[in-house]
Amino acid sequence: MAEKGVSMTPMAPADVYPRSDQEFAASQYSDELRQKKRRKLFIYIAAFTVFQIIVIMVQFGVLLLDVEAKLRGEVHLMKMMGMEIILVKKRKGAELDCTMEVNLNNGQIQNMDCDD
Repeated sequence: MAEKGVSMTPMAPADVYPRSDQEFAASQYSDELRQKKRRKLFIYIAAFTVFQIIVIMVQFGVLLLDVEAKLRGEVHLMKMMGMEIILVKKRKGAELDCTMEVNLNNGQIQNMDCDD
């Protein structure tokens, strides 16, 4: 079935050679370095974009703020039950979620919108 003089096992390409341990370690180091550089580049691009948006808004004299606050705590209530005074402890919380525009030219708050 096999022709004379033809080998049945495939030959490895002549230009491929096994790497030494030093070459393998260097290639892994360069891959890690490339990933770190790529990550740093994306961070710089994101920071630059955010900075440009802030500069554009400040040039117009209006700064858009989104404010979110949560307050949680314990409230002590005193109740009168007949002649007795009862101290009641309750956990309470409040949340604030507002969007507002601050006019930097005159220092006024404009278009304040708070969600309930």
